[in-house]
Amino acid sequence: MVDDNKEFCLVFAEALNDSGDVICTRYFHHGSEAIDALLSEFEIPSVILLDINMPGMNGMDALRSIKQIEPEMRIIMLTVNDREENIRQAIELGASGYLLKTSSVNEVTRAVHAVMHGGVPMDPVVIKKMLTMFALNPQSVLKYRLSAIEKEIIRHTSLGKTTIEIAEQMRVSPHTIKTRLKGLFHKLDVHTRAQLTAKATKENLI
Repeated sequence: MVDDNKEFCLVFAEALNDSGDVICTRYFHHGSEAIDALLSEFEIPSVILLDINMPGMNGMDALRSIKQIEPEMRIIMLTVNDREENIRQAIELGASGYLLKTSSVNEVTRAVHAVMHGGVPMDPVVIKKMLTMFALNPQSVLKYRLSAIEKEIIRHTSLGKTTIEIAEQMRVSPHTIKTRLKGLFHKLDVHTRAQLTAKATKENLI
């Protein structure tokens, strides 16, 4: 966890550890400290919970630097900041999820498990903002020759749903969703779900 609010960081990290489901191995109060640790002795974590508003290196700069060091790192923004420009930027930089600090410990642990299984968890408030931010752009859809099914898969993926959840929602097999996602990765020239969400967001495909 990376958060300059020392009290929140300590209390939430302890709560995660007490949950028996997720272990917060270390926490830092400045983005630069986390970067230094990743570059030196720190064991690579499975997921990083990252605040945005921090002195010195803010969360966006830290997100950019971490992705340069570990491109496949799963990073969930955990912040009070729900500004549309920050949501857009975090997604474009490769964040795996975006939660607000009103989230409960259970919601954060579920988000951690979701990103470990390919999901892109988003706070309900963030989802609403995304849906209003990015109206479907017919020109972009035409450019990529997206089918109705592909558009629906992109929409579900952007809402943080896992392969199994998308399959259940669309009443098809998980294998079908995996195959469709591979096709979307090829069409949009991306390699991960986070990149798919970022590009779909940037080009108004959602």
